[in-house]
Amino acid sequence: MPIMTGDVNGRAAADQPELSVIIPTFNRRAAVARLLTSLGQQTHSHFEVILVDDGSTDETPSLAASPQPFRFTYLRQANQGPTAARNRGAAVAQGEVLIFVDDDMVLHPHALAVLAARCQQRSGILWMGTLIGPGELSTSSASAAADHPVDFTLCKTGLLAMLRADFYDIGQFQDPTGGWPNWDDVDFGYRAHLAGYAIWQCRAALAEHWDYAGQDLAAACARWQRASQAAVRLFERYPALQSRLPMFADKTPIAWRQDPPRLVARKWVRRLMSGGMALHGLETMQRRAAAARWPSSVQVALQRWIVGGYIYRGFQKGLQQARTVIVERATVQP
Repeated sequence: MPIMTGDVNGRAAADQPELSVIIPTFNRRAAVARLLTSLGQQTHSHFEVILVDDGSTDETPSLAASPQPFRFTYLRQANQGPTAARNRGAAVAQGEVLIFVDDDMVLHPHALAVLAARCQQRSGILWMGTLIGPGELSTSSASAAADHPVDFTLCKTGLLAMLRADFYDIGQFQDPTGGWPNWDDVDFGYRAHLAGYAIWQCRAALAEHWDYAGQDLAAACARWQRASQAAVRLFERYPALQSRLPMFADKTPIAWRQDPPRLVARKWVRRLMSGGMALHGLETMQRRAAAARWPSSVQVALQRWIVGGYIYRGFQKGLQQARTVIVERATVQP
């Protein structure tokens, strides 16, 4: 059963909210508490917050009874992943505008007001906020730069707003690969694109992204390896997507009759640099570069090659699993 608390500037919590902020979470109580604090400082006041706890085993449930200066609903479900959690939050949302926020965000005080205005001014557009690094809100102000359209492959759920009607017209979030990470943001962006929607980035809606994997190279490598393994299933569902994600260009097997010589060379280099000894050497060099405080450009280049190596490994594992499934299906056919 949902637990509802909170009051907005003296209004009864049962008032119809204009916005619904939906937060999926799993085992990140401290991060959610930080996000809720930033939501309590918003200049837009007529909104509700729906926290969907995806089966956390930490102290996240203790937030259910926490007093908030806005209408606050806590939902708990068995662990099903953030895709299902976002859809469950949307199912009980009452706002005309849905704003999906990842639990590792901290919002600028004007973020909700700006996104609400954009959604209500122009239909047929999904609006993404602008993400900055941890601790940068204190030195950043809402940008005066113009909003601009972005490719659907850049769709991200970190801070994503749209009209409720558009969300259901697109078909909600879907899990195209199973497991996690599952590329549900790119899947959603692609289906929105096919349905005639545009995706724009709002430069004035700022949020700090406290990405745990972004602060730890090993965590980033593990996440990208899992995501790349799942990408094979994404491309099986949407073959046209693979050419739209250039990060996989040098991770696929060599197509001798189709690949230009330059791409063939890139693929060979990627394969060699993703082997066990080569990748271990890059990781050792990166640790030494960090300890010796080598130029940041050198460290970033090393990190990119290391992450790229794990992307390659994950993608190759996904391809191997796909081939195994094909063989097994052929074996059981009469």
